[in-house]
Amino acid sequence: MLKKLSLLFVATTLIMCRGAKADSTPTDFEAWFQFQTYLSIDDEKKYQVFLETQPRVGDDWHRVATVQNRVGFNYNWNKSFATMVGYAWTPNFHNSHYHRDFIDESRIWQQAVYRHNLLGVQWAHRLRQEQRFIEGTSEVS
Repeated sequence: MLKKLSLLFVATTLIMCRGAKADSTPTDFEAWFQFQTYLSIDDEKKYQVFLETQPRVGDDWHRVATVQNRVGFNYNWNKSFATMVGYAWTPNFHNSHYHRDFIDESRIWQQAVYRHNLLGVQWAHRLRQEQRFIEGTSEVS
């Protein structure tokens, strides 16, 4: 009997509790494009230079919001595991409401990647840590 009352209490509480209504935001179609390359420094391909640019468009594809430009140094410990460090320059051309507002941003980043094959597909799991230096702020983000 106590078990049935407990279940009834939980069910009634869940039905009566309503989440807070969130303000609606306008819909926006955004896209990120990524172009990257690795340039090997040695014949064994243990040491590589990493180059990437990543334009990001928003406002239903009408405006370029930002462009991430990365350069890094990659070390392949073996076929499955690699570590990388690098620098990124990320100019932001618009704020979150797509008003013109240029903000200069620099980033220092570190990354570890684990690669493997599963079910005929090559997988890469990336763990990246970034320290962001944003113009107009006094601390690292």
